[in-house]
Amino acid sequence: MEPPLTIAQPPSPRGFSLQPPGRGECPGPVSGRTSGPRPDSPGAARLAWDVPTGEVGDGGSRMRVVFPLSRPWPGGPVVLWGGALPAGSLKYLTFSHHLQSAPAETKGLVELSGASSALALDALGRERGLPVVALTDTMGTAYLRANGFGGEVRTVHGFTQAWELALDYERQGWFWPRQLANGALVESVESWTTRLLDIVQDVYPAVRSVVCGFGTGATVAGLYRPFSAAGYEVVGLQPASGRTMPGWRRWAEQSLGSKDLFYPYREDVPLETADAKAVDALAALLAWARSERRPEEVLVISHNARPPFE
Repeated sequence: MEPPLTIAQPPSPRGFSLQPPGRGECPGPVSGRTSGPRPDSPGAARLAWDVPTGEVGDGGSRMRVVFPLSRPWPGGPVVLWGGALPAGSLKYLTFSHHLQSAPAETKGLVELSGASSALALDALGRERGLPVVALTDTMGTAYLRANGFGGEVRTVHGFTQAWELALDYERQGWFWPRQLANGALVESVESWTTRLLDIVQDVYPAVRSVVCGFGTGATVAGLYRPFSAAGYEVVGLQPASGRTMPGWRRWAEQSLGSKDLFYPYREDVPLETADAKAVDALAALLAWARSERRPEEVLVISHNARPPFE
C-alpha cells in the first residue's frame, strides 16, 4: 500500500521548507524493519517539493510532497528516504517534472522498466487519468506485481523487443520518456537535487560525499551536476558481477554506448561495485557508507526505502 502524501508548511522563499521529524519517526528499510536506533531529533530534516498534478500539459495545480532526511544511527550516514513518496520512489519527482513536456493529447505513458520508474509513472498516470504500460522481463514483472503496480505489464524477452514495442506505443500517441537515452531527464533530476543540496549544506554541513544506486544514470548525473560544483564527491553504485538489483544495472555489460544517457558522464562520475552479500539496494548503499573512513560524511540516496514509523 502506498504511503499517504505528507503535507508540509507553505514553501519558503528558497523553494523548500524544513520540519522537525514526526513523532516516533525512525528511518528503516522498505520492509519496515528498523536498521538502528532512532536518530537524534537535531539530526533530522525534511525536503519539501512542489509537484504538478492534473492533466498532462495543462500546467495543473501543485502539491507539496516531503522527503525525510536523517541518520539511521548516531554517527552514521545521512539518508534521503525516497520511499516516502506516493509511488514509493524518488522517481516520482523526476517524472513529475519531465511530464510537463508531454503533449496535451498524450494517450498514455509507456516505459521500459520493472522497478521504480514504472511505479512512479503508475502513480502519475492515475493522477492524470492516463493508462500506463511497463515493458519488462519476468523478474521485473514479478517485482511490479508484488509492489502494487496498477497499470499493464507486458513481459518481454529482450531489449530489442521492448524497444520496438515502446516505439509502437509512441507512434500511437503514447508518451515514452526513453529513460535510458533521454538526457533531458538529468535536468528533471537536477530540478530537485539543487533543493536537496541547499538543505544538506544548511543542516548537514559535515557531509562531503554522495552515493546513489546506478540504474539509468539520470539520478547519479542529476546529483553530480550541482553537488560536484559545490565540492562534493558523487559515486554511483552498481551490482556486483553476476548479481542483480531491481532498478540497477552494470555499465560495462548494459550500456547503450554513445546513445546512453550516462555516456557523457562516464569519465566524471565513478561507478563502484556493491557488496555481493547485500540483500537489497538499501543494504548495499549503507554497507558502502560504512566502508568509508568517515561514514558520517556520506549522504545516501535511497530511491525507495521508507521510515517504518509513520
